[in-house]
Parts: sequence; structure tokens; C-alpha cells
Amino acid sequence: MKRTNRGYELAREDLLMAVFIDRALERALRFGATDDWDTELVTLDHVNRLLESDVVLDLQSSDFEGLVLDLRNAVISIGLVRGVGRKPQVVIDVQAASRQAARLEMARLKELLPEAEAESGGSGRREPIGFVLSRRS
Repeated sequence: MKRTNRGYELAREDLLMAVFIDRALERALRFGATDDWDTELVTLDHVNRLLESDVVLDLQSSDFEGLVLDLRNAVISIGLVRGVGRKPQVVIDVQAASRQAARLEMARLKELLPEAEAESGGSGRREPIGFVLSRRS
């Protein structure tokens, strides 16, 4: 029988997620939301100021920026991954005091960190195709 892992092994995972989970558990925030999308942003420098939050952790390297932010009703983890030859990607995790608070924080982050516009020429999002079926009598 496999045992449930009750701890977070920092040596096997990343520091950003470990601090995020620790803060969410400490505050007993039970409702979560997560999402990711491509963006035009190249830095997270403005995010803390716009959210009026306390910085719990701020990580930076040549291809990654990460923040764990403490807000009144939520804890947020934001990762910005930059890669050669592709648009930067934002990865967001929110833990909040209520389901509504988690949804509202995610919606606010989507406004502050807008999605990149799809490139023309066949790349990006695909348009849906519909089919009509008819019966022969």
C-alpha cells in the first residue's frame, strides 16, 4: 500500500513552490486556482507595486523570475519563464480564503499580465471547425 506524502521535499522540488505551499498552509487557505499563458512581458518588476502585496520570496535568473506574494485574502505564486525562440510564459498559482477570492485574484492577474497575441501565419490558436450532419430520408 502506497503511503500519502504529508510533506514537501524541498530537495526534490523548487523553492518557489515550497514557499508558496508553506505560506498557504500556514494561513489555512483552502481554495486554489492555477493557470499559465504566453505573454509579451519580459519582467515581473511592476507586479508587486500593482498588487500592493508583501513579497515573501523574489527569485531571478537569466531565464526565470519568480514571486511569492502575500495578499489580504490570498497567496500568489507567479513564475515568468523566458526561453530562446519563444514568447515568455507566465505560470500562476493562487490559494485563497474562498473560491470566489481565488477566481477574482486570477482574473486580476490575467489583466495585469496580459496574454500574448497569437502570431499570424498559421501559428497560435486554431479556429474551431464545425460540421453539419444531415440524414437522408
